[in-house]
Amino acid sequence: IDAVMHQTAKFFASSQSDKEAISIKNSPHFRGYGMLKNYRDWREQIHIGVESSQSDLKDIKDSPYWQLWGKNQWPVSADATEFKSCVLAYFEAVDSLARSLLTLLAQALDKPGDYFTERMKDRPYLLMKAMSYLPQERAISDYSPQMGVTAHCDWSWLTFLIQDDVGGLEAQDIQGSWRKVNPLKNSIVVNTGELLEIETGGY
Repeated sequence: IDAVMHQTAKFFASSQSDKEAISIKNSPHFRGYGMLKNYRDWREQIHIGVESSQSDLKDIKDSPYWQLWGKNQWPVSADATEFKSCVLAYFEAVDSLARSLLTLLAQALDKPGDYFTERMKDRPYLLMKAMSYLPQERAISDYSPQMGVTAHCDWSWLTFLIQDDVGGLEAQDIQGSWRKVNPLKNSIVVNTGELLEIETGGY
């Protein structure tokens, strides 16, 4: 985690031209760098997925969702190899953590232990989205700060969320009240996503 935080911070501190060299607009698989500056979101980010090759794609049909499976765009800086090896090692660790937690969740739901992980055998869809929140640019007279990420639901089974020490994350409780999720050293916030809600009939 520390290594990934260090590497992604270095990437966001690099030149805009280096970041734009791997623009998500260049990727048919929606991977790479992007910037969002609008009423909903105020951030820059990089999307990286499980590394795949053309040979992985040979038996994939024409279903539109398979467009998500493909190659990453990696940073173009001199130490890009270090970034790539760091992130791929992180993916291995997250994959292991996900399988352990999904097994426990399946058992807690009185399902077979491999209820979820059986579907991760061939092409597990793991996505890392590293985000850097942009400086606030609103006028001093406007007391409402610009949201880095607006209120949303994650779509996945699970999201493992890492914070730095700046904070800002909030979660809505079942009564509809927003609560701060303060950064805690060496912790991972686990969000359940919409797919898990669907799988469990809203439970």
